[in-house]
Amino acid sequence: MKTGDEIRLKINRLGINAEGIGYFKKVIVFVEGALVGEEVIAVVTQVSDRMGFARTKKILKRSSDRINPECPHYASCGGCSLLHSKYPATLDFKLDLVKQSLNKFKVNLDARKFKPTIGMDDRFNYRNKAQYQLGFRDEKVIAGLYALNSHNLIDLHDCPIQTPLINSIIEYTTEIMTELNLRIYDERTHSGTFRSLVVRSSHTTNETQVIFVTANKDFPSRDILIEKLKNKFPEIKSIAQNINNQRTSLVLGAETKILYGDGYITEHLNDMEFKLSPRAFFQLNTKMAEHTYNLAINALKLSPDMTFLDAYSGIGTLGLLVAKKVKKVFGVEIIPEAVQDAKLNAKINHITNANYMAAAAEDLIAKFPSFDAGIVDPARVGLDKKFISAIINNRIKNLVYISCNPATLARDLKLLENAYEVESMQVVDMFPNTARVEVITKLRSK
Repeated sequence: MKTGDEIRLKINRLGINAEGIGYFKKVIVFVEGALVGEEVIAVVTQVSDRMGFARTKKILKRSSDRINPECPHYASCGGCSLLHSKYPATLDFKLDLVKQSLNKFKVNLDARKFKPTIGMDDRFNYRNKAQYQLGFRDEKVIAGLYALNSHNLIDLHDCPIQTPLINSIIEYTTEIMTELNLRIYDERTHSGTFRSLVVRSSHTTNETQVIFVTANKDFPSRDILIEKLKNKFPEIKSIAQNINNQRTSLVLGAETKILYGDGYITEHLNDMEFKLSPRAFFQLNTKMAEHTYNLAINALKLSPDMTFLDAYSGIGTLGLLVAKKVKKVFGVEIIPEAVQDAKLNAKINHITNANYMAAAAEDLIAKFPSFDAGIVDPARVGLDKKFISAIINNRIKNLVYISCNPATLARDLKLLENAYEVESMQVVDMFPNTARVEVITKLRSK
């Protein structure tokens, strides 16, 4: 098998990126765009010593779960890797993906501890934030994402998983930037000004935030651009400039300047109000985030005499939702700006029994003899080994681990298994049409 070969494969299952998996002469091959049960002719795109990669050229036997993708950018974008599959099948895949990760790390769980994946009624228009690269093509400014495994920028003028409001703001903004002849950043020459465009809109209030990421502190035609956006979209309550002058793939830099508004938009969860600053982390799917948080909190069976740990607390959403149910909340987050947002959100919601600190989570745990319950919600890298040791030493009785990466979740559960028993595992489809998975794991100290 070599690059360019056309090979015939039967697809047995899906991999972590929703690619079909088959075998050619006992060599595993990952096939982009194939579904379980299909037989395909695939073109080999890459070969290594132990595996191959290919893309589907022709489907010889079609899966009953295959549908026509409802997106004009599907073939080029690659962002929604499951858009060609019926929704119930994608929910089954996400549960299977979690089980695959657990098996890989030899974490053995009774089948009764798994619950069916919770999906959405409508798997489109759910994202509350777009973070697009800017480019210049055919004499106009475009905004979008790079195609899969390439540096070809796709102009995503009407993305079906973004809200219509966000799509409209992005399309109008690029039109005005074209009219004003604004210079787009060129990463090859490190010249030009405008690098990225970030638009976030509240699911509950419709308040919207626009962030222009620039390569320097310049902002040509700033007042004209702001005035046009304000007049066209009254939903826009905050416009900011973020400066990122580094040669990096990271979108946001360290410095942010508020150009219009007070720098915040308002979102609601469970009738509580949360202020989101330009760099604040907030789940991209507000509706499913609220559902996930409620499931996690209810799994703990909290009481008014409990001391609660909110680790990787971000802007304080989980801890503040818990605060009225427990005696004391201690939140810890490594990013100082997020801690400031958490404190502001506590004040807005009249929460006085929640303390938020900028520190490593393991350092906070070491200062307390014991927590009665806690929720950990780390980034995709999972839990730090020092933090896992601190959890075990602290003997937190009841713990919920919210994970967005089944692989690091399985790795961490293996490290925790001598001290904790998994009581239940719930998969939530936080990101429909993609291979991304959110998992709520309830743990009880042994």
